[in-house]
Amino acid sequence: MIVRLTCFTANRDTWRNLANALGGTLVAEDELWHVYALAGGRLGIHDVPPNSPMAGKCAIALETPDLDQYLEAHATAGAELTIGETRHGRAITVTSPVLPTFFIDPQEGGLIHSGNTVVAPLFYTEHVPEAARLLADLGLTPHLSSESGDWADLTGDGVAAVHQGATGFMASFEHPNLDQLARKLHEAGIRTTPIDETFGRTLRVEHPDDPSTGAEIWVNEPQTDLYGYREGLPR
Repeated sequence: MIVRLTCFTANRDTWRNLANALGGTLVAEDELWHVYALAGGRLGIHDVPPNSPMAGKCAIALETPDLDQYLEAHATAGAELTIGETRHGRAITVTSPVLPTFFIDPQEGGLIHSGNTVVAPLFYTEHVPEAARLLADLGLTPHLSSESGDWADLTGDGVAAVHQGATGFMASFEHPNLDQLARKLHEAGIRTTPIDETFGRTLRVEHPDDPSTGAEIWVNEPQTDLYGYREGLPR
């Protein structure tokens, strides 16, 4: 399954500049919608008016080639899966008590990969172990989880992470060489700040909708130090 980060914005050109600097390739577009393929996963950019309550927010979706076949294979997953018309077209709506409501959409454009950046957004939830198990039931592959049980990530075409916190979504990416990425972002006029975290290095990237440092988007190096972490789902 493809993991797609969707960003709702009144600053389309600024987001497209970031998508290109991340190494993305445009795979689908219409008047209000642009989808970029990355090394793993996709970045969707949805135009909204500046006064829209969605402006500056993001969401996570999954993409699959055939919605009906997918629903038949996953009808017993631990969530309510409803197929039908939505405001953005035919999709499966995923509703559960452990994750924010999100969509499974039909795959747009060809299956290509571009650059070295991987989409790695976060679901925030108060129910991390249950949410991680649900995403595994929906077709993603468990990767790592914290021993404390407050974080887990799963892979598909892209990465989706689950983190303890108030229900919502957060934009995030992974890249194997943050120094190289920082140079590309600087060439595109995008501010970056390198940070050393306990789990590895992070590049804080200027948010296209909010230049304040508190809104920066995190780009992490793939995690190699597994102290305090384990492979697979959280216990």
